[in-house]
Amino acid sequence: MSALAHPESHRSRPDGQNIACVILAAGLSRRMGGGSKMLASLQGVPMIVHSVRAAQKAQIGPVLVVVGHQAAAVRQCLAGEMVRIVENPDYECGLSASVKAGVQAVPEHCAAALFMLGDMPRVAPETLRSLAQSYWAAEKPPAVVPYYHGKRGNPVLWDRSQFSALAALQGDQGARGLLKAFGSKIRALDVEDQGILQDADDPASLARLHAAFERD
Repeated sequence: MSALAHPESHRSRPDGQNIACVILAAGLSRRMGGGSKMLASLQGVPMIVHSVRAAQKAQIGPVLVVVGHQAAAVRQCLAGEMVRIVENPDYECGLSASVKAGVQAVPEHCAAALFMLGDMPRVAPETLRSLAQSYWAAEKPPAVVPYYHGKRGNPVLWDRSQFSALAALQGDQGARGLLKAFGSKIRALDVEDQGILQDADDPASLARLHAAFERD
């Protein structure tokens, strides 16, 4: 289901066009030692729910969640959320398979897609809106990338013109190679949001996320 457009972003985008939020949540969580890190509880809420609610609050377009590993459990914890679930049957092939599934599911009316990682639950809704506004203000660059104090982070916003290249990615790598190839054509956006650098790849980084939520 589509979210309503945020009033601020509506002023700078063509009527009827949105930016899809594609949340990648299909991975095997190998470095977590089993289970799905998307279900890890942070302040009593599953990690994936934090990411979904940030996308919903941003209100820039429809929210899609790509599931694979422990898909039924992830679906269950998202029951009642305004999202579209996208199945990735090839999730064991790595991140690229989830990107491809997400690309193929983006509605035709969306001019771009913001690819979010489900294990980065501290990205602020304001950051997502800023990425969208930067995209429209720059007249639809191939991609918009956030930076925090000089460090590149996630999520990355991709123009629809790059969807075929994203769908052609292979293995467990993201789109770093594409970003490098575009060079200065990429729109860099400085944000005051440490969340763009904070993920949960292993138990130690998950513990750091717990601590960060507790500080808040």
